[in-house]
Amino acid sequence: MQENKVSDDVIEIDLGELFGRLLSKWWIIATSTLVIGVAGFVISSFAMTPKYESTTSIYILSKQNTDTLTYSDAQLSSQLTKDYKKLITGRYVLEQVIEKYELDENYESFVNRVTVENEADTRIISITVKDVNPSVAQELANEIREVASTHIQ
Repeated sequence: MQENKVSDDVIEIDLGELFGRLLSKWWIIATSTLVIGVAGFVISSFAMTPKYESTTSIYILSKQNTDTLTYSDAQLSSQLTKDYKKLITGRYVLEQVIEKYELDENYESFVNRVTVENEADTRIISITVKDVNPSVAQELANEIREVASTHIQ
């Protein structure tokens, strides 16, 4: 005959004792918090360079007849936005901007700072440029928009 053994191991946790032990080490907790806070402040203030983003937009409209806008023009514009995204980040457009602003970087590094997005079901393309200087980011984004619109036409 086999005996069924039931174990009645119970572990009791006294929350008052647990908080008492934590409070007895309050100086370790306070010192750790202070050291981590100061280290985070020093790193974010002196070691990290802030990056700013500037975004501009282009409205894509394919008009074959300059007087009226047809449904087929709107459809064609929506389909062309993917092609235009590629053209905007293409070598021709970005190298024009690099040359105009005499940037000290090549196409490969500059294209990593440029993001081109198109929200679904819209004909609006957003161009975002990252830079350490917010006004430079704005100027570059606007120039990419201008060069791209000329190139796309």
